[in-house]
Amino acid sequence: MPSAKPKIEDIHVHTGGIGGQPTIHWTIGDRRFHVWLDRHGQPEDVIHSNPVTAKKDTRRDEHRALDRTSKAQSAIWDQIWAVVQRDNLIDKCRLADIAQRAAQRRYQETRETIASIEQEVLSAFRRGAAASEPAIFEALHINWLLASAELRSLPALQDEAA
Repeated sequence: MPSAKPKIEDIHVHTGGIGGQPTIHWTIGDRRFHVWLDRHGQPEDVIHSNPVTAKKDTRRDEHRALDRTSKAQSAIWDQIWAVVQRDNLIDKCRLADIAQRAAQRRYQETRETIASIEQEVLSAFRRGAAASEPAIFEALHINWLLASAELRSLPALQDEAA
């Protein structure tokens, strides 16, 4: 009687940031697996496996290193690799990393802009411009409101709030 095919779930790629070494991840049952790709985009021959949830004092909690080229693992790997290539997961992951870095950079720049505006307000207040030049505060307030609205719209802040 042939054995049932394992149900492969949650196939995804993680690059560890721009230029990072990609890893391909998936789960089967109560185990998660990953394979590192070398700098040429070729998979290493070792599949790393860990339990999805740790259970105290059981052998199933240990890390396992499996031979990707063995008959059983090769059949599973072929399915994984087909999905990775079909869905272009490595390039999509790298593009997402680039977009995330750009959003983080814009987030930091906007925070610095807000801090600069706040310092300018304090400086104007200390030199007595509140009474003699009220328009300065209006312009600074508008700039602060615009920068604050931009900051709230950035994905980095939305992720922090979630």
